[in-house]
Amino acid sequence: MAIEEAEKSLKLGNYPVGAVLCFDNKIVASSGNFGESRKNYINHAEALMMIENGERLLQAARDNKTITLYSTLEPCLMCLGIAVMNKVSRIVYIQKDPHAGACGLDRKSLGKRYQEVWIKIEHVAYSDKPKELIIKFLKKQIKTGVRVEWSKNFLRLIGEG
Repeated sequence: MAIEEAEKSLKLGNYPVGAVLCFDNKIVASSGNFGESRKNYINHAEALMMIENGERLLQAARDNKTITLYSTLEPCLMCLGIAVMNKVSRIVYIQKDPHAGACGLDRKSLGKRYQEVWIKIEHVAYSDKPKELIIKFLKKQIKTGVRVEWSKNFLRLIGEG
C-alpha cells in the first residue's frame, strides 16, 4: 500500500514516497508525499500522515497499541522525530536514503527522553520499486531543470549517476 501511495505522489509531480500507519497490525491511514504540489517540503508522506492523525496516535499510545509506521523510504530527521514524539513503536522502511535518511542516528547522542522512548527501526528490502520511482522522479527533475544539482547528487549516492 505504501508503494501505491508513492506511485500516486509521483503521478502528481511529487517526490515518490508513500507511508502507511497501523495500530495493532490494522491499517488506519496512508499518505503520499505532497512537497512539490503543496509547495512546502514539510509535507513528507510520514509527517503529513502523522500530523493528520495526531489524535488517533495519541489515543492509540494511551491504549498501549502497537503503532507501526511503514514507509517506502528511510525517514528523514523530521519524520523520525515526529514518530518518536508520537510514540510510534516501530518503523519499517524499504529503501535506504543515503541523502537524508536519519534512521542510523545514534540515539545516545540525544537527550535522555529520546533514549527512553526510542523506536524499533527495520530496513526491509521488500521491493526495488521505491528506488525505481525515485530515479524516475530525479531524472525528470534534471530534464526539466528543477533542483538539478540536488537530483544529480542523490542519483550518485544511490549508484545511478
